[in-house]
Amino acid sequence: MTPDRVSESARRRLQIDWLVLQIHDASFPSDPEEDLGRGTPYSRGAERFFAWAVGQGFNAIQFGPRGMTGRGNPSPYDATIFSRNPLDLPLSRFVERGQLSEATWKSIRDSLPPLREGIVPYPLVYDACQRALNEIIAGASPADRSAARGFLVDHEGWLIPDALYRVLSRQHASDSWQEWHRTEQGAFDQRLFHPLVEHQAAAQARFREL
Repeated sequence: MTPDRVSESARRRLQIDWLVLQIHDASFPSDPEEDLGRGTPYSRGAERFFAWAVGQGFNAIQFGPRGMTGRGNPSPYDATIFSRNPLDLPLSRFVERGQLSEATWKSIRDSLPPLREGIVPYPLVYDACQRALNEIIAGASPADRSAARGFLVDHEGWLIPDALYRVLSRQHASDSWQEWHRTEQGAFDQRLFHPLVEHQAAAQARFREL
């Protein structure tokens, strides 16, 4: 009997329907040639990790929050609700598909300090991924751009507020909306999408302005 069948039999005997392994995206392992100091569930190392988990009897994976994090705060619990985190992109696979140049990939890896116990300062990882993402976007095919436009039309209800959050973060010099109260405009923008009744017209005008 294979290990996964043994595990399934054991779970039945113990009356366990789901044996769940919880892991955050950044904690997934990577192969040396794809490692930037932050894990992703789409790496080759992650693929082997999933296979290992199945062999140990796990039949479900519970991810941590998977939203986009800002440069100054890596906590997934302060991340976006809907937008997924581009730091999860398996950049080495984009190189293999010709969407990221070998030269850029090598330059990015050379710019990072040697891995020390798998740790690279988060801002450096963030900047490296942004650099790669800029090149991937610049080289997007017409089909990719058409798909992106269609996605925007279908999901503008959350994409536009999500994008405006970055604009507001720059205006108020903080990625955290909780710190915008230092100016009168910032305090108003804290409630932009949930304004007080008497502020609804002003909030709509501000939204159009942005």
